[in-house]
Amino acid sequence: MTNTHAFFFCLLSLAANLLYFYGMQEYYIPDYKKLMRSAYLRMQTLVTTTIKRPWGYLFLNTDNPNYHQANHAIITNEARIDEVLEEIKSFYTNHNMDPHIYAFHDDEQLSRIKVALIGHGFTIDNEEEIEMMLEDVVAFPLEYRQTFKRLTHIDDEFIKNNVPLERQSYYIQALKSLINQPSHHFLSGFLGDMAVTSGVIVDYGFGIAVLENVETRETYRNKGYGSEFIAFATAYFITNMSGRLILAVDNPQAKHIYEKYGFRQWLGGSKFWTASLKYK
Repeated sequence: MTNTHAFFFCLLSLAANLLYFYGMQEYYIPDYKKLMRSAYLRMQTLVTTTIKRPWGYLFLNTDNPNYHQANHAIITNEARIDEVLEEIKSFYTNHNMDPHIYAFHDDEQLSRIKVALIGHGFTIDNEEEIEMMLEDVVAFPLEYRQTFKRLTHIDDEFIKNNVPLERQSYYIQALKSLINQPSHHFLSGFLGDMAVTSGVIVDYGFGIAVLENVETRETYRNKGYGSEFIAFATAYFITNMSGRLILAVDNPQAKHIYEKYGFRQWLGGSKFWTASLKYK
């Protein structure tokens, strides 16, 4: 690429980013947590059966029992928490599954029900995530070492080469059910035939898209491939999607990678927790 070509490419990239940035000023999220709760319930219908209860929801997928994302409960009414927890335990153990409970975009919920969870034998896994939103104009790389593509199908060879063995029992079935959904944009970076990086942008509706499950193959970490993926995924969103792009960072040391490509922390962070009880 000549210097002249590179210069004009930079101008085009900057123009596209400016259009995106100023166009986004009309978007705002007055009640982000409420919108995400609605979006979460809608997305669950793609991977599982939803059972509405007076106190919340039970999610069940007996075809994929080890996939916790499809087999867990969320609690929206804590008034009779002891009875609720016993019902959750009974429901999943009757299906020969370990009971799992997920947070439901309510940062203070754990503090209200923690004593009850422990009293009923649940183990709590608690972590804080940094909420970040794409806000700033940046210049993207002119060239990548990886070849990026949106995945539209997977076969046995791809699974063998690119999905860790310990995840194949449950992750692959979920991937196959979601990969052709218009709301899910599965992206991957390849070196030859080997997938080195991957992630998914999920259009949750309500003007919100979330970049999730960003991973770099272990032997290729700390070599800049993950940063390349973030650059590509961000440019992909700007070119092909609309609304606000959000992500949650659970590793503060990785925050600077996202900041490099225009993401900025917003809100006060998010407290995510799960509770589980070993049954099997």
